[in-house]
Amino acid sequence: MTGTLKIEPKKRRAMKVGLRTGLLLDNTPTSWSEDAPRPVRWSAWYPASDDAIAIVEKSDLFDIGTIARNAAINNRRPTYSTVLLSHGTGGAAISLNWLATRLAAEGYIVIGPDHHGNTVTEPFHPAGFAAWWERARDLTFALDALSTEGFLSGHIGGDISAIGFSLGGYTAMCLLGAVTDFELFKAWAHKNGARRGPPQFPDLPDLMPGLMMEPAFLESWARQSQSYKDSRVRRAILLAPAPPVRAFTPESLATITEPVTIMVGGDDHEAPADACAAWLNTQIPTSELYNLGDRVGHATFLGLGTDRSRKESPDLYVDNFGVDRALIHESVVALTLTALGFGSGISRNLL
Repeated sequence: MTGTLKIEPKKRRAMKVGLRTGLLLDNTPTSWSEDAPRPVRWSAWYPASDDAIAIVEKSDLFDIGTIARNAAINNRRPTYSTVLLSHGTGGAAISLNWLATRLAAEGYIVIGPDHHGNTVTEPFHPAGFAAWWERARDLTFALDALSTEGFLSGHIGGDISAIGFSLGGYTAMCLLGAVTDFELFKAWAHKNGARRGPPQFPDLPDLMPGLMMEPAFLESWARQSQSYKDSRVRRAILLAPAPPVRAFTPESLATITEPVTIMVGGDDHEAPADACAAWLNTQIPTSELYNLGDRVGHATFLGLGTDRSRKESPDLYVDNFGVDRALIHESVVALTLTALGFGSGISRNLL
C-alpha cells in the first residue's frame, strides 16, 4: 500500500479550547456488575469564550496542550457542528485529546465517552472487551443527554460526525448502520490464526463461557445484530480500525450512503491495514482509504508521549525510526478537517 499526503494548512484564527468532564448514568442497560446503571463518563472539548483563561496542561503520559478548563462556551455562534469521539480498546477519550483540541480550535464541539468496562478510567471488565456494540449506545446516549442538559444544551448543531480510533472505528461504523454478526468475526479469526483476545484480556475466548452465565452480558449478546444506526450522524472517520470490523455483515456495509474516511499505517500489527481498513474500503461504496506511511504503526494515533511514557511504555509512545508522530498527527488533522467539510486544505493520493 502506498500513498502520499501534501499538507497545505488552511489559515484561520484558532479559537480557545475549553474542556469539561462529567458522568452520565444510562438506566437502559445496566453496568456489567448488574447493580447500577451503566456509567458513561464523558469529556467535551469546545470553543471557549474569548476571555477564557487557558493554561498549558501535561499528564504523565502525554502533552494535553493549552486548555481552558470548565470555561464558558464561545457565543460567536449559537450552535456548533459536533463530533462524537470513540477511543480504542482499553483506552480513554483523553488519549485522543491531540485531535479533539485541534477540532475544537476550529469551531467544533467534540464529545468523547469512556466506554464502560473497556476504559482505563475504571476497572476493566471482560464483558466490555467482548460486547463491542454497547459502545455505539454510549455515543448516542451521550449526544442525547448533552444536547438537552448542561452547558452544551442548545449549542450542539445539526451536523454530527463520528470519529473512532481502533475499536472506536468499529463503534463509529455502527452509528452508520453497520451490523454485527460475531460468527463472521469468529470464522475470520480462526482462519487467520487470530484466536486470542486483546492485550488486556489475552484469554478472553476462554472467559466467554463464564460471561454467557452473566445475565447482563447475555442480554447484551442477544442485541449484537441490532442496528445501532443514528440518523443524525452524517459521516464517519476511522483511524486504524481494529479487527472487530470483520464482524460486520457485508450486506449492511453495502447499504451505507454516508461518506467514510479511513486512515491507516502500513506497519500496524494490531489492526493490519490489509485485513481491516483495506477490507472495509472494499465493502463500503462511499469510503476513501489513506495510507499515512509504510512505517506508521497503530500507536502512532495516540498522543505525543512524555519522557516518562516513552521510557516506561515504548510500545505505545516510541515510533518506528523515521516516523515523526507530530507530523502524522498534522496529516490526520488535515484529512479530518477536509472530511468534515472544513475546506480543501490538502493535496492527496488515494489508495
